[in-house]
Amino acid sequence: MTSQSAGHDDWELICAAHEYTPTDADVGCRFCVEVAAVAGAGGGVLAGPLCVYTEAVLSKPVFQKRTFAVVPKALGMSSSFRFRIMSYNILAEMLATKQYYPYCDSWVLSWPYRKTLILQELSEMQSDICCLQEVQADHFDLHLSPFMTQCGYDGMFKPKSRDYAGNFGKVLSLTLRLRIAS
Repeated sequence: MTSQSAGHDDWELICAAHEYTPTDADVGCRFCVEVAAVAGAGGGVLAGPLCVYTEAVLSKPVFQKRTFAVVPKALGMSSSFRFRIMSYNILAEMLATKQYYPYCDSWVLSWPYRKTLILQELSEMQSDICCLQEVQADHFDLHLSPFMTQCGYDGMFKPKSRDYAGNFGKVLSLTLRLRIAS
């Protein structure tokens, strides 16, 4: 794989391995990915090489850390009784499409990218009660429930009254997770 800085015509070899993860130094650069079909180990070239050119590498998005809103004493509760509630619409993968969000890049809408950020934020916020909306049933079972259990939460989900895509793609309207007191 070679890279080219913006405004330059020279290419620099940066990687000959099968994988490469761009670094901060690659921001603004384009890649030329060169591939060839080779016959077995040590065999001759069957086809290629073929060059594929990428767009410029984007920098990582910068996210502002969310803060909790403090609600003043209400309903005669003592100030010693405090808890944190987080409500989060995570946007089901089946709804995160270019059709609904044409102004977003596809990589930002992808579930693997968003899942990493969502799990990171759920862990960092350390709320006592966590309510999640627009959770797909398969994502709840495969990713969210095991992660939340690992973080010390116990909970349940409640499906919407109408089904969107059968059991595996069903969108859940509410996921309530409570941190287990130690």
